[in-house]
Amino acid sequence: MVFASQAFTQEISNIRVEYYSADEYYIITYDLSGNKGGAYYLRVIPHQGDTRLENVKAVFGAGIKAPVSEKKDLKLYWFHFLDDAATGDWQFDIKAKATEWAFVEGGSFMMGNKKGWSNEKPVHSVTVSSFFIGKYEVSQNEWKRVMDQDPSYSEESGDLPVRKVSWYNAIEYCNKRSIQEGLNPCYSGSGSSIQCNWNANGYRLPTEAEWEFAARGGIHSKGNEYSGFDDKYGWLLNLIPVVSFLSPSGFNKGNELGIYYMSGGLWEWVWDSLVSYSKEKQVDPRSKYHSQERVIRGGSGKQRAYTWSVSYRDHTDANDKYSNLGFRVCRSAY
Repeated sequence: MVFASQAFTQEISNIRVEYYSADEYYIITYDLSGNKGGAYYLRVIPHQGDTRLENVKAVFGAGIKAPVSEKKDLKLYWFHFLDDAATGDWQFDIKAKATEWAFVEGGSFMMGNKKGWSNEKPVHSVTVSSFFIGKYEVSQNEWKRVMDQDPSYSEESGDLPVRKVSWYNAIEYCNKRSIQEGLNPCYSGSGSSIQCNWNANGYRLPTEAEWEFAARGGIHSKGNEYSGFDDKYGWLLNLIPVVSFLSPSGFNKGNELGIYYMSGGLWEWVWDSLVSYSKEKQVDPRSKYHSQERVIRGGSGKQRAYTWSVSYRDHTDANDKYSNLGFRVCRSAY
């Protein structure tokens, strides 16, 4: 047994380390606590005596290539010989860095709205698995780093969401970003034959069910009609004919999971084609019917606020590009 040092961050505690001599690797077990809905990347620094290895590469586990959420008894694995390090009484500092991801713990909810439009009915029970979703829509800077151009055609801040991107553009972005970051792309095929590998660790669009569950605040939902602000503002929002979808809204303080602008920011692409709801219970529903009409969610500052409801559904052609249409990405969690 090798004892580890205390971490430098408040999020890490109860570090335990074991060395497996037969396979020559260390198992580092620890507890991570943080903000509700928080997601973190980790940096591991082995050290003994005066030696500190600041840039080890042979560390694997949750939090290294995929974000990790708060939990006890998480594990990391260090294959020291791959970093040209000899066996020894290694101790470990672990640093956790908050990411722009929100962790959405899996659970069940009632999808739809019995008081809503016809395509929001019938209300039905849906269960979704845990996943990570961007706290914000993909920004112009993030898009340019992957795609080398900005379709927004503006001089706005690069931190604002990218827009004027089609559903096919969003699919391409997800795969290219996955490859750039050494992840397994989720999508294969082209046109109407595009398929998603739901077990891949790369970037993808949320399903319609995942999007609505996240917008509602997941298992921490307070039942608000809009995501990111209390229902008491609803009457006021419906009096506003136009608000800027490029400027942060004073009403939007982030929802129960710390996710922003899922109501009234930009319309956001999701994976699914438009299909009618079923009253049957569903688990991880994913549209298998492929059409050019893809669902968009979240409403827009260019529309009245009834379109901002967490249950409101609209659709448009997968090739369409609008100035009030963007997307956010997610990743599966295992």
